[in-house]
Amino acid sequence: MIYFPGQVLSNAFVVGLNAGTGQYRIYAERTLDAIVDVSGYFAP
Repeated sequence: MIYFPGQVLSNAFVVGLNAGTGQYRIYAERTLDAIVDVSGYFAP
């Protein structure tokens, strides 16, 4: 796939959070503007 500046791309994923801090990391090749929407959780 070829990406162009200003292009809007969608993606979805389920991640596990750090048990101590509740954080996760996003790694990207280039500068990234990300929108994160928390819509639920898995009970232990």
